[in-house]
Amino acid sequence: MASEIPLREKRIADVFDELRRAEAKHPGWPSDPFVALAIVGEEFGEAQQAALDYAYHGGARAAYYGELVQLAAMALRILFNTSKEPTDAQ
Repeated sequence: MASEIPLREKRIADVFDELRRAEAKHPGWPSDPFVALAIVGEEFGEAQQAALDYAYHGGARAAYYGELVQLAAMALRILFNTSKEPTDAQ
């Protein structure tokens, strides 16, 4: 159908919707890079648990997808809140 949103665009939209929701619920973001990364790590752990549940314990695919969306949103959030621009310096 021509009016359907392509899957990739739908998933990106889901991530940005989650990003907006998270920023509204938790407007502050830690300046400490280890604390910020710990937030992303927590989301990774939740996605990992949802993957295990889905793959081996009859868990819902929707729950797994939802955790992946949250992980992607937090990965973007840490990028958007990094204070220094990347450089070519090694």
